[in-house]
Amino acid sequence: MPLKECPFCLREILMAALECPECGKRIAGAGTPAGFRKRLLVQELTLRQAIREGKVGASRGGLLGALRMRTLTASGATGLCLCAELLAVTNPELARLASLAIPGGILTLVLLAYFAIGDLAWLAVRRRRTPAHALSAFVRALEIGRYEEASGCVLPGDRNPRPRLRRAIHAISLGSARCSFADAAGFRAYWRPVFTAPDSSLTLSRPQVVREEGDLAVVSAELSIRRRAGGWGGGLLGAALRSAMAKEDEIKLTKLVRKVDGRWYLVNGEIQSPEDGALEEFATLAAASDERLVELTRQLPAAEPANAASAADVDGGEGAQAP
Repeated sequence: MPLKECPFCLREILMAALECPECGKRIAGAGTPAGFRKRLLVQELTLRQAIREGKVGASRGGLLGALRMRTLTASGATGLCLCAELLAVTNPELARLASLAIPGGILTLVLLAYFAIGDLAWLAVRRRRTPAHALSAFVRALEIGRYEEASGCVLPGDRNPRPRLRRAIHAISLGSARCSFADAAGFRAYWRPVFTAPDSSLTLSRPQVVREEGDLAVVSAELSIRRRAGGWGGGLLGAALRSAMAKEDEIKLTKLVRKVDGRWYLVNGEIQSPEDGALEEFATLAAASDERLVELTRQLPAAEPANAASAADVDGGEGAQAP
């Protein structure tokens, strides 16, 4: 049977393998060993250049940016109720207005407090001071439709025209798709259908740090995507039937994150990627000098052979379909 080299441990494995049986790392979409090492080198060089130019990512963590639309709406409604009460006090003819404004003001104030507490917690997560916060902030930004902010949670080395194959998610009848992260439009096209599927809900389990080594860490969490079933009437019986007929898909997110200037970033912005299993390789590159990185880049082939690129596409496609 045809064999290939694992891009991580360089041992020979079956060409169709999606995971190396020797080192246990996922290799779907990694391509040839030389091509994968070149990808890591280019990412490291791109990151260092971005650090020198101060373009690692947009500064996040401001209070105004953490406030969601519902919080701003509740704040505006509370202000209107307060103005109505003040008008009623100064003008006795508007006393009836006060009878409506007072309970309305109490209700909107309670909602405002509830929303604000959630936004303050989100404010701490957005600062990404821990590895777990990097993944939480990324998923939360996608969930509320802030794709530019989500893209800012990923290191600049991943923003390139390399094709990305998004896996199919059967629970929400979402087929696979090929996108590029060269610009914000491609990143949005990759993630938006996942978070905007009709009659669906997403739940992210608490991210856990699996491994941490210096400024690199591996964070894992479960992303549950559930699609509610329609029909079946009302009442408790209908609700129970809809719950029983609902479709659910579990996506295990195991992401490599890196600390840059006191803030943690995802190394790769896909659902699954070989880069997420390359902690040791990135740690070695991070410790190397700029001159050594350039020297290593020159030692690699200028481009992958056409047949190797095709094999990488096939591996990526098969791996993307796996749940």
